[in-house]
Amino acid sequence: MGLLTQGSPLNWEETKNYADHVRKHGIIQFLNIYNKAKDRQNDDLKWGDEVEYMLVAMDHNNHKVRLVLSGGDVLHSLQEKGENTNPNHPTLWRPEYGSYMIEGTPGQPYGGTMSEFNTVEDNMGKRRREASSLLKENQTLCTITAFPRLGCPGFTFPEFDPKPVEEGMALSAASPFYRGYVSDNDCRWGVISASVDDRTREERGLEPLKHNKYRISKSRYDSIDSYLSSCGEKYNDIELTIDEEINKQLLEAGVDRLVAQHVAHLFIRDPLLVLEETIHQDDENESEHFESIQSSNWQTMRFKPPPPNSDIGWRVEFRPMDVQLTDFENSAYVVFVVLLTRVILSYKLDFLIPLSKEGVFHGLIPILNCYLENMEVDVETRCTILNYFKLIKKRASGELMTMARWMREFVANHPEYKQDSVITDKINYDLIVKCDQIANGAARCPELLGDPVNRAK
Repeated sequence: MGLLTQGSPLNWEETKNYADHVRKHGIIQFLNIYNKAKDRQNDDLKWGDEVEYMLVAMDHNNHKVRLVLSGGDVLHSLQEKGENTNPNHPTLWRPEYGSYMIEGTPGQPYGGTMSEFNTVEDNMGKRRREASSLLKENQTLCTITAFPRLGCPGFTFPEFDPKPVEEGMALSAASPFYRGYVSDNDCRWGVISASVDDRTREERGLEPLKHNKYRISKSRYDSIDSYLSSCGEKYNDIELTIDEEINKQLLEAGVDRLVAQHVAHLFIRDPLLVLEETIHQDDENESEHFESIQSSNWQTMRFKPPPPNSDIGWRVEFRPMDVQLTDFENSAYVVFVVLLTRVILSYKLDFLIPLSKEGVFHGLIPILNCYLENMEVDVETRCTILNYFKLIKKRASGELMTMARWMREFVANHPEYKQDSVITDKINYDLIVKCDQIANGAARCPELLGDPVNRAK
């Protein structure tokens, strides 16, 4: 999710007054981090994953499911029993966007050995069991991208009565339902992109610039706008709006030109949130002003400098995929992405395309298989990886359904569905119960998963 900090939020008018202050000190904080870490090289590859879980309550008598607003309490218990007691605990837990959500990651990053691919699904299973053990009767964890009836009356427990203001990604596709309706979207990306698009009419180019400084071509939540590597520079063929003063400041401080341009582009945005307690910071040892803008630019890839005074290295976050229903599926996509990064580096492959183009490359799995043939991989690890490849290959060919397609067919074939796009409480209940059964191994779903060999322990 990015930066999540507790405190007293300023209202929007107050936040706007501090926007230049946040940008100024955010750049100072970035430069302090950059200068400490700019010469760091040849780190071993470390990687991990983040899985977001929804807390769901099953009302079996009334055939309803609701989101449980107890994420804070569950999170506190998980941290107290885990990392606060044992720094080497195999799981870590963090807050997520809503109070019905929690986020789980491995306790320590995975390293460079091939055998660690065997532990990904096992660790995801540990997380699911660990959090589930703290839930009340008839409550469960659900890894779905969008709760089908999110925003409908009575969708939370306890129920919350809103007071509205009158003035008012293809293989992992898993989000076909919104606000109780079947939609024409299969992925969350476009929906979230629109929901956080805070550009004014001037910034969108619908009115002449008068109160704003820039025309901005995209939402905060969108695809990347530039490549940061020298070999990718020739593909940067779209206009990049930047803060020229910030760009000049970064260049004069010795920051790499493409990195400076990237940061100066991020900082054309205003901060979304300023906390009263964190307005004045120690720029040498804190980075929240930088992160408040960095982490509210939600691009398909995120380039992440190290935290201040940390032994953590430079990081890249891969962000476009929807979360899947089972630990098997989520592990498959995680392993696939990590292996692909190794293949690209080992074979010096170039899959870049101009940013103005939209393209699809078919044929990654044969390259990955070739890489495995040239590596010393034990039998168990090879079987695990090939099991994951099989899932992805069959989804790419259409032999297996994506989660979005499976959910659509489930609703379309439900006896209560009236071909009106409405997902009733009963349909939603039956869907989530089925999802829970599949995720916990209580029901098979060969049309979605095939027939994988379950190697998780």
